[in-house]
Amino acid sequence: MRRKGAEPHRPRPLPVSRGGLGEPRSEELGAGDRASTRWDGGDRTEAAALLDGVAAEAPPLGVARAGRWATELATQARLTSGGVTADPAQGAVATLTPRELQVLELIAERLTNPQIGRRLFISPKTASVHVSAILAKIGAANRAEAAALYAASASASASTSA
Repeated sequence: MRRKGAEPHRPRPLPVSRGGLGEPRSEELGAGDRASTRWDGGDRTEAAALLDGVAAEAPPLGVARAGRWATELATQARLTSGGVTADPAQGAVATLTPRELQVLELIAERLTNPQIGRRLFISPKTASVHVSAILAKIGAANRAEAAALYAASASASASTSA
């Protein structure tokens, strides 16, 4: 129940980080705005190119969530540039260090931080730090999403090598 005279709830604006891991940066959000403007103006090819650029460039920069957002937006709007849109899940997983890949494999096996620690001979706190870094780098909201992205990346790389 709202207090008398209180302002109605307004949604918070999108977060704009100063280059923090896992959050869209102002450049990615700006590209999305420019793509929307091009699309509204009828230039669907330019809009698709902008979104493809964000999808390709975001994962290596540690903002995979922005890359997935751009890919989803292009799909929803049925925008295609004629080129191949980069798979943000595969690109994000490719940016992980070898140790982070080991931890991600164990996350996919549904291990807890203490179990990961025992398996890799590290402390549970170190495992927790690795998990947090992985979630931020690949843009996953939780461990289950990270495991799904890992599985998608593994199946994509298996199909390209076959």
